[in-house]
Amino acid sequence: MACNSASVLFLRTYIFTSGMITTVYLLLAALALGNPVPHVSLTPHSDLLRIAVVGDTGEGSDRVAHGIAALHTRMPLDAIIITGDAFYPCGPASATDPQWNRVRALSRIGVPLFPVLGNHDFCGKSSPASQIGATVVRTGSSPARQYVVDTKIAELLMLDTTPFAVGRNDAAAVALRQSFAAKKTVWRIAAGHHPVLSSGYHGHFPRDQHQRMLR
Repeated sequence: MACNSASVLFLRTYIFTSGMITTVYLLLAALALGNPVPHVSLTPHSDLLRIAVVGDTGEGSDRVAHGIAALHTRMPLDAIIITGDAFYPCGPASATDPQWNRVRALSRIGVPLFPVLGNHDFCGKSSPASQIGATVVRTGSSPARQYVVDTKIAELLMLDTTPFAVGRNDAAAVALRQSFAAKKTVWRIAAGHHPVLSSGYHGHFPRDQHQRMLR
């Protein structure tokens, strides 16, 4: 497990990752018009938006949650973004799957959780649909495969990048174009499981998936 902190101008982001490097990439270009994806609202504690970003926590979520909880005590966080693969080796198959226990430590922090799906949420007997709108954890779930979190400081577009990366469909790309086309918020942030830029293995391989993410 790695524990790092970083700041981006006035939008302070604290990153705790386990496994594959988590990537949250900024997209500030004007994009094509389209129909909106579902939106949820988030009200920051102050004029700063403080977010913890976690990914690939399937076998280390208790330790990651402990670190985030300590930070939250000193400096209240507004949200936790989970960039996929919160469940190892594969995601839950239903609402009663014991795999849900892997995210309970994060949910107990009491900060809203905004997850997206990762590739491990599609393997084995996992059911990605069981995570959409789930009420198993009490502080948040995905209202859809792609959705937007609205704040007065930034708009956060949450993307299910696995189908796009493997060439199954372009839903994530469509959501990106639709959601950011007419937005005037200075900060527009897209969060997904597959990296666009990364110094780790997945910043280059599988090569076909990485090339597709660069499109």
